[in-house]
Amino acid sequence: MSLGSIINGIAKVASAIAPGLMAINQTRSITTQAKSVELAQQRDHANFELGIKRMEFDAKMELARQAVRARERQEDKEFSLQLKQIEAETLIQQEKMRQVFNALEAQKQREFTESIEQFKAELQIALQADSIAFQRWKTETDRQFSLEITLLNAQINRQRDKQNRDDQRRDRNNPVFSVADDILKTVENRSEIPLTVFFSPPVLRYDPLPNATAQSQFPMMEATLSGALRELFEQYTQKQRPIKFMAGEWVTKNRRAESAVNDIFRELNSIPVLVLETEVEESFFNINIGFWNNDFDDARFKTVVRKFRWQDTISEISQNLLKKWQLEGRQIQTDYDRAEFSRRSRETFTHYMELLHCIHVGMVTDEYFLIYAPNRQLPLLPSLLSDLFDEANLPDEERLNLTKAVIDYSNQLFDALEQIEPAIMIDLRLQWANILQNIPSRYTFEEQVEKIMQTWLKQRK
Repeated sequence: MSLGSIINGIAKVASAIAPGLMAINQTRSITTQAKSVELAQQRDHANFELGIKRMEFDAKMELARQAVRARERQEDKEFSLQLKQIEAETLIQQEKMRQVFNALEAQKQREFTESIEQFKAELQIALQADSIAFQRWKTETDRQFSLEITLLNAQINRQRDKQNRDDQRRDRNNPVFSVADDILKTVENRSEIPLTVFFSPPVLRYDPLPNATAQSQFPMMEATLSGALRELFEQYTQKQRPIKFMAGEWVTKNRRAESAVNDIFRELNSIPVLVLETEVEESFFNINIGFWNNDFDDARFKTVVRKFRWQDTISEISQNLLKKWQLEGRQIQTDYDRAEFSRRSRETFTHYMELLHCIHVGMVTDEYFLIYAPNRQLPLLPSLLSDLFDEANLPDEERLNLTKAVIDYSNQLFDALEQIEPAIMIDLRLQWANILQNIPSRYTFEEQVEKIMQTWLKQRK
């Protein structure tokens, strides 16, 4: 067989197979296109179902958020209702206690009246039964009474002479100008005895005796500090917290500390008194407070500011003022500029000292009217802090620190009062929480609300 015939045979076979191969390729192409269309349809269907599920999930989440908000609103309403219920129950309890007290008082009055009538009847029977014996007893009693009166008069005279001698010695060393009897007359004649406040300033303008304070070069600010305290106490008096401020009464800075406070306490221990004493010792500045109520056995004396470096404070104020002037483009070149700079520094320091005095005396004043005064009053100083801070131009951080110190002191007073009179604490703490709610930082407001609930639950057991 020749090569040509072989090639022709192969060509014939190829021509016979070619149509079959082309048909197979076309079939495969159609199958591939069909699968591609099917896969695209499945993918579109999956995306559609995913979109439906996402919409269902978003709808469920929105329903859940609405349910949470509705539950929070319901809880707020329930808490408000609980507070109102507490207030109502407190008023009911107070009314019941008042009724019980009135009933007991009426019963005691009846028993007292019956006792008096029984005594009169028994005395009348004794007189009628033995008139002669009664006359003999009366004569002997009159003689004995006359003798006792004579001895008592002699004793009173000796005591009066001794008191006069003691008063003469005491007057020469009394830390204040006023006579105790004169102060007592002006105070005890009032319908409500006020809190009497004495003030010993850092430096006395007219001090008859030489002392270390006069040599300390501390700025003279007696009148300015007295004015700031007077304005503070006027606000207390206007809010039904009567105060009698005895500015200008201190005699000399040589009378100080416990010695001076004890001298005043000895003569004025029958009325509530607060003594605000400030002292300067070289570079240190201290604030002391003496205090007592009319039922104290002894005066309370405490140092509330100790070793305050007043010269460093003036330097810091001057540096801050200098930076402020430099930012404003001002320079200290002339004598007028130096005088103005010095005046502004002194004024800022004086405002800061006013703030220190008002805060510390205000905290003890709030203690008196909350704990000891016949007509109990809530702390007033926290509501006055904002105006005091503005006058002193304090930075925000220092405002917050002083606010926390004042409120913490007041909270300690409430905790101490709860140990003595727990029955009244729900109402007092509710009023105190309302005050804290209006303080800019609302410091310890939530804590007071929690204590209200704890006290209420404790009293319900």
